[in-house]
Amino acid sequence: MRVLAPLFVAATIVLFGSGVAMGVLHGNALQFARRLHGPTSVIWLSLVGLHVLVYLERALTSGSRDLRLATRAAVAGATWRGYAIAAALILGIVAGAATIPSQHRWIDIPRHHDRHLTVH
Repeated sequence: MRVLAPLFVAATIVLFGSGVAMGVLHGNALQFARRLHGPTSVIWLSLVGLHVLVYLERALTSGSRDLRLATRAAVAGATWRGYAIAAALILGIVAGAATIPSQHRWIDIPRHHDRHLTVH
């Protein structure tokens, strides 16, 4: 997995960068960002899937130990860490739901919207 880490980081940077670029670019630059974003998303999802498969058992085992009160009490700050994780999950869900109305512009883009001529 350590060998794939640089590829994973590079794919993340390209994926996020091209995603943001698609929101602000037009014309040929937008087309380039789209052509970059599609294949990069497939690479990124494949690497995330591999990462999840490799570390799933470890995450489930250590996560279940974290939830048991007997082992949790022995670790300093475990209760506050649990609160922080719960707060982060709740805030992430709220932020995602709050941004849904603004996403319609990116989701419903016609295929060739940058080629329309505007007549004034």
